[in-house]
Amino acid sequence: MTADPHYRLPPGVAFPRWREGPAAEEWVVYHEGTGQTLRLSAAACVLLDALARGPLDRGRLSEALASAFADPPGPAELESALDGLLEGLVRHELIETLEAPAVPAVNHDPPQPPGGEVPRGAAAPTLQARTRPRDPPTTGTQRLGELSQAEVSARLRTGLALVTGPFVFRIVSHLPLVAANLHRLYADFPLAEGTFADFHVRVDPVAGSRRWFKPQAQFWLDGLTPFKPLPRDQAYAMLEWGMNWCIAGHAHHYLMLHAAVLERAGRALILPGDPGAGKSTLTAALMLDGWRLLSDEITLIDRRDGRLYGLARPVSLKNASIEVIRAHAPAAVFGDVARDTHKGTVSHLKPTPDSVARTGEPAQPAWIVFPRWKRDTPARLTPHPKAAAFLHLASHAFNYSLLGATAFDLTARLMDACTCWDFEYGRLPEALAVFRELAEA
Repeated sequence: MTADPHYRLPPGVAFPRWREGPAAEEWVVYHEGTGQTLRLSAAACVLLDALARGPLDRGRLSEALASAFADPPGPAELESALDGLLEGLVRHELIETLEAPAVPAVNHDPPQPPGGEVPRGAAAPTLQARTRPRDPPTTGTQRLGELSQAEVSARLRTGLALVTGPFVFRIVSHLPLVAANLHRLYADFPLAEGTFADFHVRVDPVAGSRRWFKPQAQFWLDGLTPFKPLPRDQAYAMLEWGMNWCIAGHAHHYLMLHAAVLERAGRALILPGDPGAGKSTLTAALMLDGWRLLSDEITLIDRRDGRLYGLARPVSLKNASIEVIRAHAPAAVFGDVARDTHKGTVSHLKPTPDSVARTGEPAQPAWIVFPRWKRDTPARLTPHPKAAAFLHLASHAFNYSLLGATAFDLTARLMDACTCWDFEYGRLPEALAVFRELAEA
């Protein structure tokens, strides 16, 4: 007689649990071997939870599944559901079969980091990074704003070394538009000492007949051109986009999320958002309301300890957002407007001096808020499921798949540390009041 097959979790399967609602609705699962991050059904998570304590046969799994229902289905319906769940979990390699229970039950709970188990919702321990970030760049006492615009232009011809958070950009350009906007928007940023730079970039006119009609500018990194040239009046916007591209494509000693991030009283607010959701508008308004800007585009999570670090570079505002912030804060400093870009009309907002001065200070994650602007809608926060937030951040990260299990661990501990919210708003003053209350709670 053939023994009833047993099932078990293979090595490398992890599933953090957040019990803010029905527990199984708040679970995600990760398979290190395949790199999959999935949000599973409640019933599938019940089976994984049962198997976390060791191999089980079909009968025990059926009992575990039945016990999860307040009103269990009939035997035939239960067996049909179990068949489908087991088939799906085996197909995704989240469980595997044992033809006979030849080995004793083994606890297959996900391995814990050094220091023992961390209860969900508690502070996360320091994680060991596979690649240690280098020490912060050496900065001089001179700020870019201490130079005249003519001096900035002169330095740009041979290379101006600018410190932006943990990175040094050595920028070369012969374009007056680039010099004028750097002088205006980066006045509070320090200049680097020494010859080292993380990124050597250049923005200059395209040579040839193009310079006489439809003049264009090109972005270079280390002598290579990763983008097509753009109209010359978009040169400064191209520089900002190119700097983002440099970081997102190379700074893998951080987990990098596509989200804005700000800080107040040591706690960080992460703002993911789809285009048109009002993320940049809200980011700019919060910065001008006293929050410290870390970044309007890239959230940097240190792989050693899960804390967040900032760049404090200018906030990119698009289309109607530009005039909204001008009206909200008439004294705010903007760069030149670039029109007809692939993002529409674009202008950059100067970061506050406090944001720039404190770029080296890390922040502890506290809130993840998904903003959505709707005309004339009252400002309100509503809970957002942590599993859904996890998958959104993972799918919108710049290097989640590259970092694999490290990215999963960091994102899971980010969920542990944060409350997650949806936020609708139609008027900035109301929105700012809601976030002041959130920060003070």
